[in-house]
Parts: sequence; structure tokens; C-alpha cells
Amino acid sequence: MVVNTVESGFDVEIALLAAICADGDVVFEVADIVAPGDFAQPGHGLIYVVLRERVLDELPNDTVSVVADLRGRGKLEEAGGAEGVRKILEAKFGTPGSARHYAQVVGEASKRRRVASISQKLSDQARGSGDLGVLATMLDSAMAGLSGDGARFVSRIGPAADEVRARLVAMRNGEITLDLLKTDFRDLDAVAKGLRAGQLVIIGARPGMGKTAFALALALRAAVHKGKRVLFFSLEMSVEELSERAVAAGAKVDLSRLQSGELDSGELGHVDRAIGELRDADLILNADPMVRVGDIRLAALRERARGGIALIAVDYLQLMSGAAKSRGAENRQAEVAEISRSLKLLARELEVPIIALSQLSRNLESRHDKRPQLSDLRESGALEQDADLVLFLYRDELYDENSPSNGLVEVIVAKHRNGPSGKAVLFFEPEFMRYGDLLHARDVIGVNYRIESGPSGDVGDTGQVVADGEEDGDYGTLWGSQDVDF
Repeated sequence: MVVNTVESGFDVEIALLAAICADGDVVFEVADIVAPGDFAQPGHGLIYVVLRERVLDELPNDTVSVVADLRGRGKLEEAGGAEGVRKILEAKFGTPGSARHYAQVVGEASKRRRVASISQKLSDQARGSGDLGVLATMLDSAMAGLSGDGARFVSRIGPAADEVRARLVAMRNGEITLDLLKTDFRDLDAVAKGLRAGQLVIIGARPGMGKTAFALALALRAAVHKGKRVLFFSLEMSVEELSERAVAAGAKVDLSRLQSGELDSGELGHVDRAIGELRDADLILNADPMVRVGDIRLAALRERARGGIALIAVDYLQLMSGAAKSRGAENRQAEVAEISRSLKLLARELEVPIIALSQLSRNLESRHDKRPQLSDLRESGALEQDADLVLFLYRDELYDENSPSNGLVEVIVAKHRNGPSGKAVLFFEPEFMRYGDLLHARDVIGVNYRIESGPSGDVGDTGQVVADGEEDGDYGTLWGSQDVDF
């Protein structure tokens, strides 16, 4: 039976539960602070578990539903009975806006109880004749336990080195594979080796270079051809615009003609084929122009609870707002630095790569060689500091209409925390918003040397790869994808 909340000091726990009942999204704000075992009253922990699971499953979390759920689990009486649960969830002093504060109080109280318990155990052990080495080990374990979820980031170097060795052996034996998400652009993967979990990847370019199309191509390859769940946040384009680009790239039809509806029957067939593959893709588009890092985190936690996330993309970083509200160049640099750091921390927390697109400074336009450099990252040196991988896109044809590199994009790996820098060359068809691999990677390659289909095809007279049995107008694999293992 639930005891009197004021006399027992459980009012903050009740306020937190009432806040979650009033607004289910509160769960995502407090999930990193409080766990079911942190509640002093075990019945409150049971209610928290039910509320959290119902929110994650997108089920109603009203009082009647929660009571019925607890009853179905055989936990209703343990949680305080129907009337006790109702009083907790309908408490008037629990407001959603203060939920994070409630959670912090509950979490701190839980740590203090654990300190008291650990202190008593250590005191009892110290008074005895036990081995001091065992006592020191108990103390280390106790301190690690008090750090909560953060304990997984802390380890002595010896055991960590042993894990490196064990992982190497397991990889050599084919028992495990690296946690990398390949881009499936062969030359880029040869340099960057893929996108690693926990990485912040900055993709920078001047306007018109095709950075949104490139990020969307990476997202489509992961979602469509690898069956991965991808979150794509666009602060610049609508869901309709993004989906039109995806269809145009997959169908290889002119984007402007698709938007105006001027397609012939053959092109409509290609559109239907592209839409058929997109229909089952686990690519989630969010086009809220006011999205913040906190909103991305909430959405990511929700999707991770449904089965995991492979990649998050944000287009683009300079359009985001941080917590700082002051105006001025210095304050904007601080705001961008805050956003950059928050995205890096989020990538580590979620253990997924996060791609953030970035505009580059117009100062590079005054240079003779307009290929981007790290110093061109706009508004904040924190972008260079926080990023694990920095990719720059460069199309020479935008500066020289007679460029021998017409149709090609240089993907410059300007920073690679875990590997070498370098450069990959892709082809880009801006009318289709479509990227693809080249047959041979050199600095300058004729546009006929494009891979238009799977690697099992034969090379035709023009140098193009032609798929077995390919008819006129068959554009091969959608989105320029290649089934290539590295």
C-alpha cells in the first residue's frame, strides 16, 4: 500500500510520475537521469516502468490505462492499488516543465542511499580481518557503480587493451565485424573506411555543390539497400522536396520535370519502381525548421527503443539554434560551438554516426584554388575540433565551365581522426540529384567512365558498365548503389 507522500518524503517521485502521465514525451527528457531502481518507493518504480514502456510503444498513458496495465502484469497491489496509483498519477503538483528537475532530485537521492549502503558495507569490511586488496577492489567497484550509466565509459587501460586483443582475434576469425556503416561509394570507403558508431561527420561545401543530395544519397543507401533505420533532419527543405529528390535520383528522371509533372510513360514506370523501393525504406524525414539538438535526441531515443538507429543526418548545422539567445558574431560562434559539441556527445551517447552538413565561408571564393580547407568551416573552429571526420565537396565545373572534370565531384577527406586524409572522386548528375561511383578513380576522368549498374555487368564500347540483359532506358541499380564488399 502507498504510504502518505508528504510524511514519507516521496512527493518528488510522485511529481515526476504525474508529469510523465500528463505529457508522455517527458520520458525522453528524463531517461538518461533516472532508472526504475532509483525510486525510494518500489511501487513508484513499477509505475515508472509501465509509463515508460507505454510511451515508447505509443500507447495511451492515462490513469485508467496504466492501472489496467499494472493489473494485467499482476503488479497493481504492489504498486499501491488502483486508488493509490490514481492519486499518484493525478497529483496536481507534478508539472511536465519541471520533470527534468524532479528526475535529478530522484537520481541524487538514489545515489545518496547507495553511498550510505556502500559506506556501511565498507565499514564492516574494514573492521574485520579481510584482505586490503579485496577492500580496494570493492571501493573501485563501488565508485564505478555510483557513476551510473557513465561507468561504461570508464576502464583501466590493462583490461581495455586485453579487449582490443580479443576483438582483433575475433575479427581475424570472422566472429565479429567492425561496427562501420559503409557508404557504398567504393573510393570514399577506401579512404574513410566507412562511418563509425559515435562519430560526428561534418560534410562541408559552398552553396550549389550538392551537399544535401550527397547526404540524402548516404541516407538512401543505408535505408534502402542495407535495411537500416535512418533519421534525416532538414531545416531547409520540406518532406515533399526531399522525397521528390529521392524519387528523381532513384528513377533517374529530371527533378524539374518530375516537379512539373512533365514525364512520359517510360519515365513514370521508373518513378513507380523507385517509389516501390522507397515505400518499405526505414528512412524517417523530419522537416521541422526549428529543430534543436534536444528534439533530435528525443526522436532518436524514441526510434532506438523501436529497434535501433544506424545513422542520423542534419541539414544543415548553421540553421540550428542553440541555448544562447544573444546576438553578435562572437555569440553566434559560441552557439555553433555548443551545437557542435552537443551533436558529438549525442553521437557517443546513441553510438551511431551523426552527419551534420555545414556551409563554408565565402572567403574561399577569393582564392585561386577554391578547394575547401579546414579553415573554411564557417562560424566556429569547434566544428573542426569536434568532428571525427570532415568531408568537403568540390565541383570544379562550377568555377570553370570548360573544366575537364565536368560531371565529377571531389570528396576531400580533410580530417580523419581514425585514419588518413585523402580524396575520392564520384560522378554527380545534378539534374537527377544522383551520385555514383566511377569505374576508375583518378583526379580527372571522362564522364563515360561511370558505373551505372552492378559489378556483375560487362563494360560496353563506351566505357560504361552495362548490366547483363540491360535494355535501353534501364538505369541499373537505384540511387547509383553498388553491392560491393570491402
